[in-house]
Amino acid sequence: MVDRVAFIGISYASDDTAVAYARQLEPFCRETGVLAVLVDNGPNHENTSLAARVAAANPHIKYLNFGENLGYFGGADSALHWIREQFGAPRWVIVSNVDVNFGGNGFVHTLRDRPHSPDVGVLAPAIVSARSGLDQNPYFVRRPTPRRMHFYRLIFGRYWLRRVYEAGSTVLRWGRAGVRAMRRAPNSRGTNGSRGNGSGIQIYAPHGSCMLFTESYFGAGGTLRYPSFLFGEEIFVAESCRKRGLKVVYAPELKITHSEHTSTRTIPAKEIASYAAASAAYLAREFFDGGR
Repeated sequence: MVDRVAFIGISYASDDTAVAYARQLEPFCRETGVLAVLVDNGPNHENTSLAARVAAANPHIKYLNFGENLGYFGGADSALHWIREQFGAPRWVIVSNVDVNFGGNGFVHTLRDRPHSPDVGVLAPAIVSARSGLDQNPYFVRRPTPRRMHFYRLIFGRYWLRRVYEAGSTVLRWGRAGVRAMRRAPNSRGTNGSRGNGSGIQIYAPHGSCMLFTESYFGAGGTLRYPSFLFGEEIFVAESCRKRGLKVVYAPELKITHSEHTSTRTIPAKEIASYAAASAAYLAREFFDGGR
């Protein structure tokens, strides 16, 4: 039996990008055992125009609009529930924004052919930013300290501090990604670990724009039911794996591009700040209190 692969794309106020996402998956959906769902989180909750455009771009993809904005993982969890009801549990669940490109259906073949261990819960693909040309994974190599997580809680609770911090973090992350790219270059003296058997490199957290969940993640009780509406999904996934003794693995042979058409820019700044603060507080309290 062919391993079932389910793509779940989450869209918010990104109709053109959502149509492009559906179109690129059309060849994938003709492969045996490949499913695709597009979740339209709004803001137009009777978007018949987008539904028609998606169907024209890819008649095999399922368009879902639940009549409200469920958030990133909220929408993904509802889509996964629909998939399980219709087809049963997939072997792989690929949750992403719609502004990613998988580069052809060779992606599915590579995913199915790569070595898999039952103690791997999530794969982090190479996510090449269209802005910087650098890989956005690994998102976190090591687990943050409780002090750092509570620092995030304080920073994200204040709008301007968050903006300043995020600007600085972006520059720093690009710098680190550049160093990793140099280490991976054929003539570089550096290394980022052995991947001779194709199993990848264990990290702490994957970048949230695209995460590949294995059947082991859900089989061990892992979930997409993240209590916060938006932001911090990476830490939630990392801690969900950690709690269940599962690994998050960086798998650079799985490569996508990320155009970073950030739909959250259409959400009012104060609302964004509120979501970020609530997520930071939840994560710090739930996973990092008491020096855990």
